[in-house]
Amino acid sequence: KIEKGWFPHRAPEGYINDREARTVVPDGDRFLLMRKAWDLMLTGAYTVPQVREELTRWGFRTKKSKRFGGQPISRTSLYNVFGNPFYFGGFRCGGVTHQGSHQVMVTRDEFERVQRILGRKHHAHPQKKEFAFAGLIICGVCGCLVTPEEKVKHYRGTGRTVAVFAF
Repeated sequence: KIEKGWFPHRAPEGYINDREARTVVPDGDRFLLMRKAWDLMLTGAYTVPQVREELTRWGFRTKKSKRFGGQPISRTSLYNVFGNPFYFGGFRCGGVTHQGSHQVMVTRDEFERVQRILGRKHHAHPQKKEFAFAGLIICGVCGCLVTPEEKVKHYRGTGRTVAVFAF
């Protein structure tokens, strides 16, 4: 299913799972309302809580299931919507982003603009520290290699931050 470009989980807001075709399709009015929410964010004049208020005023409700749903979308869920690559045609599965075969709601350029408006970085850059003498010190008790790590201590009272190296 993933190789064919179909999302293997519950469809996100604005979409619905088509059980017969086993695909993800737009959810009528909810799709259009979510697209209007993206348009509001793209103006740069609205914050996510303001967009949420507008969606609630327009009558947008989450998809109703047996136990959950039917409520106005939460602020956290709306932040997740604006950070989900599903809306421009991709989806994450197993830590890898795949190209989807579903109808897109926004273009990749619009998605990237919303990420910049929200102040999110495009790619995370993991930091790797290099320590002198790493792997050269051996524990006298168990014989294992001793590896250093950096810890940051923040003092709330003074606002001072101190980097501490521990073994």
